[in-house]
Amino acid sequence: MKTTKKLYRLSLKALFIQWIQPSYVLVFTIFFIFYFIPEWWMIPIIILCLIFFSRYLSFRSIAYTFTAKEIIYQTALLKRHTVTLSFKKIDELYMTQTFFQKKLRVASIHIKCKDNIVFLPHIPLEHAREMLQLYDENRAAPE
Repeated sequence: MKTTKKLYRLSLKALFIQWIQPSYVLVFTIFFIFYFIPEWWMIPIIILCLIFFSRYLSFRSIAYTFTAKEIIYQTALLKRHTVTLSFKKIDELYMTQTFFQKKLRVASIHIKCKDNIVFLPHIPLEHAREMLQLYDENRAAPE
């Protein structure tokens, strides 16, 4: 489905938040390597680089847009996958913010439908509030 509205990409604030999230695989690997096999000290550095690279790829693959009637969410890592959700068919839509998201003025949107659950991470706070307002308006409007 082709949309005429511009797709928004995540900002660099979103990439920063993704990069500072802790990785328990890395913590476990550092402990295991440095405690048992210290001569393999390069493995945690390689794992850290792989974690940063995978988080960068997931950051670049997300795009979204919204109109007065629907939300369009697109991921495109190897294959483009587009989800179009009508506000009328959304069962639940809510916004969450962590401490760092509040400081950087971004939010995460959780969307639940009968057949789909969509998570929009780290979008600008203005977009999140607009989506919530449109969702409330569409729920209140009679069909």
